[in-house]
Amino acid sequence: MIKRKITFIILTFLFLMLASVVSLNAFIKTGHDEFQEIIFDDENVVLLVNMNKDEISKEYNRLNRKAFGWTTHYFNMNEHAEYVGNTLFSRSNRTGETIKISYKLTEEAFNSTVLKVSGGVDLKVTAQNKKKTITGTVNPSFSIGNTKTNSQSKEEVTEFKMDIAPYTRVSLRITGECYVTTAISKYFFFGIPLKKGEWERIDVETMYYELYEESIAR
Repeated sequence: MIKRKITFIILTFLFLMLASVVSLNAFIKTGHDEFQEIIFDDENVVLLVNMNKDEISKEYNRLNRKAFGWTTHYFNMNEHAEYVGNTLFSRSNRTGETIKISYKLTEEAFNSTVLKVSGGVDLKVTAQNKKKTITGTVNPSFSIGNTKTNSQSKEEVTEFKMDIAPYTRVSLRITGECYVTTAISKYFFFGIPLKKGEWERIDVETMYYELYEESIAR
């Protein structure tokens, strides 16, 4: 009986460890929960999540040493891109008949910056070279990451109806334009490196609601 209890405890512990590993390794395509896709104008530009780790390590070693303060190397600086944000709703019709739906959308205007930081990078460092005017209108469900956001109180409610054809999926998602800055920074004190980290800032410039339709298997 005691052996059974011990075996059960061990198996439970192993299961919890495995669940934690799976959770920690969950992959986000863009590296940002707020964005499903980010498509750069320049196809050679990549996001931090897709950068070569060895090359990043080499760039850390190449950073100029200084007596005091931060030094930064930029991989991308205000690179223009189009993004696909959160999907607000998605409806599928797997029947042979057209179905009708109605939807109510609540909008709120705000200025937004999405920021991803690793290590001990000071947020002041990430604010350098930030675009001056970043405005957009998005749904409150659109997360702003871990930076401050200046929101306006004005809200608008839009109601609309639509028909969904047989074997079709219709989704309403957020899209728009943004500017991406990706860099690594290192902090020196008396010439000794004390802190370092990678960071990526996405400044959302425009936001649109886009209806996306696709066929589904019968």
